Amino acid sequence: MAEPQQARSRDTRQRLLDAAIDSLIEVGYARTTTVAVMSRAGVSRGSLLHQFPSREALLLAAMSHLVTEGMNDLSHSIGPEARAPEPEHIVEVLWQTFRMRYFWSSIELWVAARTDPDLRREIYPQARRLGQFVDEAFSRLFGRDHAAPGTPDHPGTPDSPGPSDSFVALRNLLISSMRGAALTYAFSPRDPADEPLLNTWAQLVRDHLARESSTVPA
Repeated sequence: MAEPQQARSRDTRQRLLDAAIDSLIEVGYARTTTVAVMSRAGVSRGSLLHQFPSREALLLAAMSHLVTEGMNDLSHSIGPEARAPEPEHIVEVLWQTFRMRYFWSSIELWVAARTDPDLRREIYPQARRLGQFVDEAFSRLFGRDHAAPGTPDHPGTPDSPGPSDSFVALRNLLISSMRGAALTYAFSPRDPADEPLLNTWAQLVRDHLARESSTVPA
């Protein structure tokens, strides 16, 4: 009997997390109340409190779930096989991350955290976890391990000095630019495939690859 009960508990938890995420995306942080989430998930108050004793616990669990979901989606987009870096592919995969469920729901939490120090302190580790994963994924897209060494968490060694300054600058520029562009879709919905900056981003990647190729020792 214990196993079916555990399965029901997992199902209830998943329904609540999905309902919380959908609510954040559709109606925003302020209106994502426990009552609203219960209604969306079709569960009782007792079932919700059994899983999550407070609204904050529910939303933090939703954030953690979203980060894991975002990491899995990004890994799937990159694929398991190494490939030569292609500017259009790199830009397409990165731009896609700003259309995932994680992006809009996390924006709601980030904005709320601006004036809520407790919330900010709680969600920061999850945001950092995804940020580090995106940095590593960016390196994988370039077909070699630029990632860990040379960063504050991985200072590198003489034999593995880490990413070049230009690589880090390109990564930060693309991610910041894409995040800013994605936010404009909240006010002006349109087809992301027609984003005017796609060609500009691809050209930045192309220029970086060309500069790197010209400096590689023969």
